[in-house]
Amino acid sequence: REVKDAPTKINVARSFDNKHVIEFNEGSHRYKLDGKQACGVTTFIKGGYPTSQGLISWQKGQALEYLWNAVVNKNTLLEEKPELFKAAKAADRAVAQEAADIGTVIHEYAFLYETHGDKDALSATVAQLPEESKNKIYNGIEKFKSWRSTMDDRLQSVEALVASPTHLFCGKFDKLAYRSGKLILSDYKSSKSIYLDMYIQLGAYAIAIEEWLGLRVEGLEILRFGKEDGEFETMLVDKPEEIAEFKRQAIRCRETYEFAKLNNDPRWKYEPK
Repeated sequence: REVKDAPTKINVARSFDNKHVIEFNEGSHRYKLDGKQACGVTTFIKGGYPTSQGLISWQKGQALEYLWNAVVNKNTLLEEKPELFKAAKAADRAVAQEAADIGTVIHEYAFLYETHGDKDALSATVAQLPEESKNKIYNGIEKFKSWRSTMDDRLQSVEALVASPTHLFCGKFDKLAYRSGKLILSDYKSSKSIYLDMYIQLGAYAIAIEEWLGLRVEGLEILRFGKEDGEFETMLVDKPEEIAEFKRQAIRCRETYEFAKLNNDPRWKYEPK
């Protein structure tokens, strides 16, 4: 009996004026805009904004800690050096993935809360996680619910596909809602802090929302879940001049990402003779 892979799901969205179409391949996580490959927001923000020195230092620290534990606690032999160094280089990814898993669960809860109310739909998923992870998740969820109960948000859309036909990029934002008459764009993050580039990402989504949905975003908001302690905090930027600056920086990142493709030109590759 032949076993066939499940067909890849393609999500489709049309612009408010019905002039443009997005196709999002969930398997490859790639976008097409009007039938042509298009860049994702996260991709060009990372490619156009410099990696923070703090993140670089953290990655180095994870590698050093891995080496220390491996050599001192496990008495790793010197002959195993190539494998040891390879594992050390990837140590930060394992730690980041654990945090991402916790963040993913809280993000999913927040999505279900916004769309269906508190149905405790994640209880089975959370029950399978280590006790330490459960505590972090429950802590974040309770603080999120407490904050959310003080907001008068009227939901406009969640996890919707949008694109900028002008700048040729696509993406999926977390939440768009009216709050006290203002249209607020919110993004859920699992991180140690709230960082500047998060708002550049929101600036890109704001551009896409205006072009794709015909709506003007009046506030950019980060909802942060502490990836290590489950703490919760929010920060809203709603000054028009600041929102405009984040949009400009998003466009700059898009242009820098495109420009950086010149690195593939053989003229810039040194090959010793």
